[in-house]
Amino acid sequence: MEQLEEKVHELFATCKNKSPCLLLQEINALLLSQYMIRIENRCFYPIEVEAYFYDQEAFLDNYVHRNELQQRRFGKLYFHRKSQSRKGCFLYSRGGVDICLSDNKNIYYSILIRGIRMDDGTTICNSPNKVARYILGRTSDIQTRVMELEQQVCLTRSENDPRLNHLIIHTKRYGLTVGKSPDVARYNLRTLTEFGTQFPYNKYKGKEEIALSYFSSLNRTIKKEEIRNLLGYVPQRFLELFKVI
Repeated sequence: MEQLEEKVHELFATCKNKSPCLLLQEINALLLSQYMIRIENRCFYPIEVEAYFYDQEAFLDNYVHRNELQQRRFGKLYFHRKSQSRKGCFLYSRGGVDICLSDNKNIYYSILIRGIRMDDGTTICNSPNKVARYILGRTSDIQTRVMELEQQVCLTRSENDPRLNHLIIHTKRYGLTVGKSPDVARYNLRTLTEFGTQFPYNKYKGKEEIALSYFSSLNRTIKKEEIRNLLGYVPQRFLELFKVI
């Protein structure tokens, strides 16, 4: 995982001097294109993620849980708890699962897995809770299974990658208000792929906002066909915001 680790170390080294947003996006994109989660004989390929990064001295993202499982556990899972302690119970009906990327005792950094493609080609998207429960599988003792999985380093380079990631799009994290961290809430720290009319089974929330983020990043003339390929139609506001031909 050398490339990913190098990017994370660069992030930690530079975040005090400049906004880490671009590096967080780069790391998200790496996860969607070059890495997978391996648990026993099952492989899960992220297709939708959100970055949660908190450094007390440099980047105060108050949406970060700041659970101890988001520190010093590079490549391991963190299942969302009812408390900030690793001993808290997993939120079975609404909790998600993150990949921890922090190897530092002072920085909380994990990636929420909002969507995955399985090695059989099926997908879950836009549902962190469904992702977490699918990864857990069927078990009679949820908490024991959670703790077993959290002990494993499960992030690895992808093999036989089934993802069709023709586009990787950065957009705002879903469902956050600007109350806790107004500036951070506006950053494009949600990253997704397999988006557009060719993926009708991926029911992403906020489709127009996703497409808006993508076209805003291009800084060029947009073709109506491109917009239709993503949304199936051309919103009037896109005609007003962009140079469209």
